[in-house]
Amino acid sequence: MAGTAKSDREISDSFTGTGASTNEPDISGVFNFTVYGAFVGTVALQKSVDDGVSFPINVVSLTAPECVLVTETEKGVRFRANCTAFTSGTINTRIGKD
Repeated sequence: MAGTAKSDREISDSFTGTGASTNEPDISGVFNFTVYGAFVGTVALQKSVDDGVSFPINVVSLTAPECVLVTETEKGVRFRANCTAFTSGTINTRIGKD
């Protein structure tokens, strides 16, 4: 997995195995969670309400390329991408806000 923090409004990661992103944006309002690439696997958008100590809430899990619109009304919530199952390919993710 490799992570790239492009700005405070966009976090991108790529996964070639299981594991969680170390990029954990504090984001609220409406934002996109995008998964793309040619892969066989599962990636979840996970939520933390304790400043990134734990990520017990799976917001959505995806097994194919897709863009999901997420609305978060609470401030101080962190999100991360977590590849929970991996067979092949490269899973690319983006958490972004315009």
